[in-house]
This record gives sequence, C-alpha cells and structure tokens, in this order.
Amino acid sequence: MSHRTGFISRNSSRDGSIALEQRGRFRNIQSKQASTILEGDGPDLFCLEGVSSPGFALMPTIATAKQPVWADSVVDSVDSRYFHFFLGHMSNILIYGDLFPNAVNEIFARTLHSKPLRHIVLCMSSTFVDQHLKRPLTRALTHKQAAFTSLQECLSSGEITEDLAIAICLMLFMDCFSGKAIPQAHLRGLYLVLKELHIDSSQNSPLYWSRVSPLVLLIWRIALKIDGMISTIQQDTPIFPPFPAEFNDLQKQWTLNLAKDGKSADWAIASFALDNLYHRSVHWAWEGGIMLYSEGYLNNPEFREEYKKLVRQRVAQLHVEHADWLKQPAVAFDIQAEALRQQGQIPSNINTFLDYPPIYIHDRRSTLFLNQWRAQYLYISFVAMPIELRRHTRTELSHAIDICRTHAALAPSPISKEMSSEFFTILSAGHAFAGGAKFQREFQWVRDRIHEMYEMNHPVLSQMSHFVEMVKDFGRRSNEWDEFDEDEEE
Repeated sequence: MSHRTGFISRNSSRDGSIALEQRGRFRNIQSKQASTILEGDGPDLFCLEGVSSPGFALMPTIATAKQPVWADSVVDSVDSRYFHFFLGHMSNILIYGDLFPNAVNEIFARTLHSKPLRHIVLCMSSTFVDQHLKRPLTRALTHKQAAFTSLQECLSSGEITEDLAIAICLMLFMDCFSGKAIPQAHLRGLYLVLKELHIDSSQNSPLYWSRVSPLVLLIWRIALKIDGMISTIQQDTPIFPPFPAEFNDLQKQWTLNLAKDGKSADWAIASFALDNLYHRSVHWAWEGGIMLYSEGYLNNPEFREEYKKLVRQRVAQLHVEHADWLKQPAVAFDIQAEALRQQGQIPSNINTFLDYPPIYIHDRRSTLFLNQWRAQYLYISFVAMPIELRRHTRTELSHAIDICRTHAALAPSPISKEMSSEFFTILSAGHAFAGGAKFQREFQWVRDRIHEMYEMNHPVLSQMSHFVEMVKDFGRRSNEWDEFDEDEEE
C-alpha cells in the first residue's frame, strides 16, 4: 500500500466541484498561500495546526493515499476565487478588520466544518465581487438561500455553536441596510445565540469569556456597533442591552490574543469604549423620547421631577465616561505625539475649514477616533433634552469647529471607510451650529459638505439613502440663539 504525507487536498470530482478532504484542522492560513491553492497554481497542500515552519513545509505524518471525502465540504470550483477575495480583502471591509486581520483567516478556517458559515462567506464575497464587476448576483443569492436553510436546520436541532453565532453576525453585516425588520431579526437571533454561549452584558458574563474563542467575543463587539448604527438609522431602540463601562478594560486579554499587535489591541479597547458610550447614549435617548410623551411624565409632577433627576445623573455619567476616554493608553500617547508634531511647520496645501487654522494630520487612525470622540460629546448633549430646547455652550462649539477642521484636513476619499464615520461626525457638528446667529457660515459649510458626501454615491451612504434624505437638510433645527449658555460642571 502506498503512503503519502498528511494534508488537506483538493481533488476534482466528476461534476467539476472541489472536495476539501480533511486530515487535520488548519489555522491562520495566509491569504497569499491560500489563494495560490485555490487558484491551482501551487502545491496541493494546506498547513496543518502544529506546523511551525513557514510556507508549505509539513511535518511528516503517515496517511493512506485513499482518503475519505466529507460530503458537506464540497465546494463548487466556481467559488474558489470568492474564497481568494475573502482572504485577501475582507479585512479591509469587515468592521474592526484593520485591528484584527487574523480574524478573517480564522473565519475561513472554520468554513471547512461549518456549512452555514461556508455559505455566508461565499455569499459575502460573491456579492462584493460581482457587484463591482457588474455581474448578476446569482452566486450570492444561491449561497444566501443555502445559508438560511442550514442556519434554520442548526437552530431547529438545538445546535448552538460559535460557528453559528459567527454566521449570523456575518449575515447581519450583509443585511444591515435591508430595511428595518431584517437586521433587527438578525440582531435578536444573534443576541439569543450569544446568550446561550453566556456572552451578554450581565454581571457574570466576564467569567465565561475564557471559555469561548476571541473571535466570538469580536463578533459580539461587531454586533454591538451595528446595533447602535441601525438604531440611529432606523430611528428605533437598540436590541442589545448596554455594555457596562467597567467591563471594557477586562477585554484586554482576548484582544491581545487576536489583534495584529499590542498597539492594535490598545486601539481596539479605545474603540470599544467609544462604542459602549454611544450605544448607551442611544438607549437612554430613545427611552427619554418615549418618556417625554408618557402619561406619567405629562400628568404627574413628582414622577416628572424624578425622571429629570435621573436624566441629569445619566448625562453626568456619560460626561465622566467621555472624559475618561482620553486616558486610554493608546489615546493619551497619540494625543501627545500629535501635539508635538503640530509645533513644526505646517504645509501650505492642507485643506482648511473656512478661515480657521489648519490641522496637519500625521496619524489618520487616531485622528479619526478623536473626531468620533468629539461627536460623542455633542450627541450626549442631545440626551438631556430635545434639540429644540438644547443649551449651547462654548465647549460644544469648540468640538464642532475642531470636527470640521479635522474633516477638512483629512479629505477622505469618496470610497474610503472613513467617509461613513465622518458623515456622522460632520452631522453632529451641523446640529451644534444650527440656529446660531454668529455661526451661519459654519452651518452652511457643513450643510454643503453633507450634500457633497451624499452625491458621491459612497457604497455605505448610498445604502441608507432614506436616512440621509431625512437629515441632510437639518430639518430638526434648534431655536435661533445668539448667546452661549454657561458650561455645566462635569
């Protein structure tokens, strides 16, 4: 009997499909290696877990030449290049992909033994590729239907696994702009699946974090971010409960295990803190909007005063959490470094916000996060009262001006990921300027910029056109105001 080295091979079957035969669990497959295999240009081998040598070097194991074929691992040869796209480009698309690029490799590795995950990965990749090439979305729709069917089979059989949670989250990522009911249904389903895995915002949840993979915890964070975004766009209450602020630093261990490097892990923690703050603000803002029109609030003075007291306490808590963000290690270091760089000579070709001083951008990532932090401050001011009755402080206007100065200097590309986040920061600045007798130029600059961004047909902004149409003209403006209110003590 002949023998050969152990591997995961690719054999062409009679119907032209590709059968992935399992002889071990592979991990962290580099996109270049995997794409070579999928395209058929290199050795018919994958690296196995436990193999430490680079490239395709294999530790010798004994296996017979005749190997069993797992029927569920059959992949049509047409889909091989979609796998290649997923490995090579999805880290540039997926939320937090730049901080956790290895997550894409781990998701791909799991597709071998997870049918729902395999179909949703192929659905995502074929959607992006075929839309770009202006081809029919036949493969995407085929895999989406197969993913739905296999997800329903897993749920009906009670098979609640990490792979199931990952598949639902990727489905949510694909459908987050598909109206209101579909993404909310995905969020509810994902919330229940994660709860079965003991991943939620309860006080005991951190005790279970070591029992699941870092990838699942990242999926949870992605879901929380999408939940806040969908709540804003669809004008509805978030599905996931708020993430406790005191839990944020407890995430350091798993982020270090999955992130690209230590600095990326620090920035992930800082990003999560901003997401926590926003998600909690949205929860309380919607609760306040409902409460203001409730019978108890309108007809019971004692109840009304108690709720106003609660709102003031919440706003104070949000302001403390907002100020503490600047103490995050990655944030504090980059702010100091950026301040030192601003002392040098500033090039004359930097875009400026009206006649305000220019900003010289050195680190785009930290600058974008800082702009989001400024926008968060403005959003917190919306929690206390309706926009029509808002206060107008010098701190708010200072943040709004710095948002616009930074946005002008960044000059984000029309197709970049930066554009969608900057849209919301600029929108917040516009609401700060709205109604101000002395800030009409600033308000008009923001309004014009919002229109420009909308007309660029950005891939994300174009999918939430109903929301952009609703907010781009700032229909909900403040009353006219001329003088600043006093800044509250924070």
